[in-house]
Amino acid sequence: MYFASQGGAEAQLNINADFEDIEVKINDGRCLNPPANLDKEGFELHIIKA
Repeated sequence: MYFASQGGAEAQLNINADFEDIEVKINDGRCLNPPANLDKEGFELHIIKA
């Protein structure tokens, strides 16, 4: 259960839960071959070159 205050810059979120820091490995998704697919991985990358 959580209780959120009014929105805005001063908003606070109170959650009745314990939190734990967990280290995770993050890989560069641009190197995936074949590329990530929304249906399989749940995301797709669209690289926009300026």
